[in-house]
Amino acid sequence: FDRTNAEGTLRLALTLLETQALRPGGRFVFISSLSVCGPVHEIDFRPISEADTPLPNTAYGRSKLLAEQYLRDIPDLNYVVLRPTGVYGPRERDYFMMAQSIRRHIDFAAGFKPQVLSFIYVADLVEAAYLALTHGARGSVYPLSDGHSYTSRAFSDLIQQELGVKRVCHIVAPLCVLWLACLISGTAATLLGRVSTLNLDKYRIMRQRNWQCDITAARRDLGYCPQWPLSRGVKAAVEWYREAGWLDN
Repeated sequence: FDRTNAEGTLRLALTLLETQALRPGGRFVFISSLSVCGPVHEIDFRPISEADTPLPNTAYGRSKLLAEQYLRDIPDLNYVVLRPTGVYGPRERDYFMMAQSIRRHIDFAAGFKPQVLSFIYVADLVEAAYLALTHGARGSVYPLSDGHSYTSRAFSDLIQQELGVKRVCHIVAPLCVLWLACLISGTAATLLGRVSTLNLDKYRIMRQRNWQCDITAARRDLGYCPQWPLSRGVKAAVEWYREAGWLDN
């Protein structure tokens, strides 16, 4: 994560400046992540905003924060940071795994405490990136979502509806079961030299109960106006899964 997300970002930004590929007045838009903030509001359940002090509790989140710090330390770089929540849509595979599971009539969730989630469809994220090229102050940070908060069942229920699956077995397991599964999967993948979707980083992300996102600053400074609420985004994502043949496997 550090080599790719942090060091790779630093090298790219420096190369753009050294070669003058980033022309005067040009801007570097960095796609960070809401994971940079970590579980900052797990007790009070307030939406996560740009004003919160980052507390990343995953290797992924720490690498993204390190990249932000690297960019901040480059004297002549005109940059803006976007921190999207969970991104879904065409070609994204983590949320697609849920569609595969529901297609097999199983929906798995972990933790009995209510979870509040946020999402952003990839088209909204692309629009925000384009807006950030010409809007917002240099060095500003903008959390991004579709502007809504959802229950933990909202995404899976919409996928079930779009797939036309009539019956789904909803399994809610204790967090300790998820931790054990992630530990075994992650350790096995490491020993085999592979990458596993289930690992302890993923466990910490799934364990977090509050993923609400305050996009007030993005609306105000960037003119960001999300067009893809979850109902519209999931419908488009499932249509793409079908057209791409992902649901045939």
